[in-house]
Amino acid sequence: MTAWLLWGWASVGMAQSPPSDAPLELTLADALERVVTDAPDHAAAVARAEAARGIARQAAAAWLPVVVATGSVTRNDNEVVLGFGDLFAQLPLPVEVDTPDDVVIQPLQVANAAASVRVPLFVPSVWATSTAASRQADAASATLAEVRLQLEAGLVAAAASVEASEGVV
Repeated sequence: MTAWLLWGWASVGMAQSPPSDAPLELTLADALERVVTDAPDHAAAVARAEAARGIARQAAAAWLPVVVATGSVTRNDNEVVLGFGDLFAQLPLPVEVDTPDDVVIQPLQVANAAASVRVPLFVPSVWATSTAASRQADAASATLAEVRLQLEAGLVAAAASVEASEGVV
């Protein structure tokens, strides 16, 4: 796999070289970075690490509070108002009484709202799932670092082999 990658990397380097026959010169750091960024193994390891971190965040989301809000509006056919002024006017009272205000028994439109917050204190199954997902994310990150080291070691080994071959020639 490393040999195929180096040949592919060399062809990319030759395709990007200037029109003259001058070889493309790179520093060791640039060559290492180019090998790592062009490697399919590295791209796959990056994707696995990102997926594992996403699963860990998803598992930890069960620890977050949940806010629920509901609301409703009801429109009645008619509004019902009890008029105390009319009621007192019909009663034969010996003294004059201040009439109270009208009272609405059934309004034409009613709005209701409710909200609740659920805060998980401790959920053992979520704790276990979250911990396992976090460990898997750590393992995927370690695998990514290992893939990078393998690619860098392959480049250094190929460079040493080329140097040794030049020495023999």
